[in-house]
Amino acid sequence: WRGRRRMPGTDAGGLVKDLLSDDAAVQLQAVADLKHAIIGNRRKKLDYSSAGAVPILVTILRDGPSASRKGSRSTAASSWCASANPSGSQLAVHAAAALGSFSCGS
Repeated sequence: WRGRRRMPGTDAGGLVKDLLSDDAAVQLQAVADLKHAIIGNRRKKLDYSSAGAVPILVTILRDGPSASRKGSRSTAASSWCASANPSGSQLAVHAAAALGSFSCGS
């Protein structure tokens, strides 16, 4: 996921669309890019929040990788992060950090 970097200034809608991707690598990159974009930037926080990023991040944490597009809770929701899936663990860390950044000031 580190090989693909999003260009600065990417619109919020495009990144939010990638948060809903079926491709776990795309979803992971989108969460990491979102986290980096909003840290210390109130305007970006407002833009991404208005575009619907916060509920998607909560769903990702609740249900696991690529779950945000399913619209329903996964049967393995309670153990997805503890599995042997390293990208799932990375996704959880980035999603939690992004959510934390939304709650903090600039």
